[in-house]
Amino acid sequence: MQYEIIRQPYLFMETMELLYKHINGISFTAMIDERIDPDEMPYRATVRKRLAILQGILEEVCRDIDAYDPALCRYFTYVNDGENHNSSYLARFIVSAFVDYKHPGFDETVEGILETWKQTQSKGGWLCRAKGAGLMRSLEPGSPGDLFAQIYTMEDLPADFRLSLYGALRNFPETLKELATLIRPVAEKLDVAIRNSGLSLDEVADYWLRSQLPPMEFLATSMGERVVEGAGDKTRVAIGLMNANQVFFGMAHDCGWTREYNYLYIGCCIFTHSMLKEHAAALDEVSTTLRSLSERRRLDVLRRLAKTSCYGLELAESMNMDRGNLSRLLSVLTSQGFLKQEKENQRIYYRTNREAMQVFFDRVMAEIFD
Repeated sequence: MQYEIIRQPYLFMETMELLYKHINGISFTAMIDERIDPDEMPYRATVRKRLAILQGILEEVCRDIDAYDPALCRYFTYVNDGENHNSSYLARFIVSAFVDYKHPGFDETVEGILETWKQTQSKGGWLCRAKGAGLMRSLEPGSPGDLFAQIYTMEDLPADFRLSLYGALRNFPETLKELATLIRPVAEKLDVAIRNSGLSLDEVADYWLRSQLPPMEFLATSMGERVVEGAGDKTRVAIGLMNANQVFFGMAHDCGWTREYNYLYIGCCIFTHSMLKEHAAALDEVSTTLRSLSERRRLDVLRRLAKTSCYGLELAESMNMDRGNLSRLLSVLTSQGFLKQEKENQRIYYRTNREAMQVFFDRVMAEIFD
């Protein structure tokens, strides 16, 4: 197997993930506290250090960005996609089917997305749900019809979100230009912050080059042999920052298009021995989310916020909790989709998201009994 490891961040995609975390109150600090199992992480000290650096980058770049800016919220607010993916939002759905990952530069990525969209139009390709959060394109028979029909057959997505998605994709070049213009200033700040952070992608790349378990073997071990069957000989590996503990993989012949390489995205906090929950089987994903509900305090907070919405200080005082601990708790529950956020009089109010919890527990039942 031939590997080409990209040692630069894909700035356009990294900026989208950064803004998604900022808009939805997701912190890398919560990952330090909740996602690292000491029994499974021989590299946990390195992971903690990298997550702390990423949290610093997030805070630095987003310090002056209003998390309630309507334009940003339109593209980056979390949407419950019915599959319990914790990274579903409009901007990802718009570009996920068209990213070619040929070049890491911001403008080159935008140009590649637009070119792939044009190819899809000229070849009669159509859109369908991807296995992860987002869309994929296909040349296979069985298109449900025009773009409106393609989007509205995705019944697991909320109806209002499907309408927004249809509107965005119907005028794709204009939408992409608007999105790129919106996030470009943030991307420029992010680029500087990454360069000044001391976080070395060369160090991560060199780890995978000298590892006794090469990237594709790691992928087969952690996700199953079927994932890599027929993958071919060439794989391009990119190092993810804002998705520090996730793995994505696309084959060269996915979706009816032929490329000269597979594409493998490995988060910078992934090691061959980590086997983090985010890239395990469906039951492991369910188990991870259940762990976020395993503490009595969290259930107490959910029960309290199911009765009435509260802002942070009010909730901390009424429940006699330390504000720092409560902030981390709220971040975890929000990242899992179990809490809604609303801004009123410069305060952020939290409320238990009954619909999201119902979807999750329906999925638990399905995983156990199906």
